[in-house]
Amino acid sequence: MKTPRWLGALALILCSGCGNTTFTGDPPENLEIQARFVDTEMPSDGKIAVTVQFFQKGKFVDLTSGATIRCNGTELGHTQLGYLGRVTAAAGGTYEVAHELDGERTVLKATAPARPVITSPAANAQLSRTAEQVIQFTADGGGTVRAKAVGPSGSVMGEPTQASSGTTKVLASTVGAGNGSIVLTREIEVGVDGTGFAAASYLYSIDKLLPVVWQ
Repeated sequence: MKTPRWLGALALILCSGCGNTTFTGDPPENLEIQARFVDTEMPSDGKIAVTVQFFQKGKFVDLTSGATIRCNGTELGHTQLGYLGRVTAAAGGTYEVAHELDGERTVLKATAPARPVITSPAANAQLSRTAEQVIQFTADGGGTVRAKAVGPSGSVMGEPTQASSGTTKVLASTVGAGNGSIVLTREIEVGVDGTGFAAASYLYSIDKLLPVVWQ
């Protein structure tokens, strides 16, 4: 069975918390919060993946205070690498990550960037694998974009490109001939002030899938 795209991305994200763990019962004002959102196009359950981690002076910490972490009302599961879950995609793309403890609620608000719009190649286009494939997209939404070529024999990632360029590339020579896709992912990182946490930021990853045929 295929591993969902969001799960593979989430596994990479969680590695940021790997290593020796420090435990803390400190309140939100002593904690740095980092939230990550992985928003794949048309997921079967209509949800996005969310992870939340806490740090002190840049070092990952595990909460021992009995705090509950929710995103748009959905409680995220606690693991040794932070809090994670899948949350129903929000209308308007606005998310609230809440740290709730002893009746106090401290919130980080996040907004999804625009999903990439691929202008070239066209859907179901027949593309050569022998040369670097150029992907053109609407240059809005900020952040960086990155193309991935997917085919019968596997996948390969291109290099990150500034979204303002409107163009990125990927070499698909190893993906195999046949039906496949181009996945264009926009990634944006935002620092948020005035949350009640010592520091707050989020990383939002959102993609667009375009079916193609590799030759």
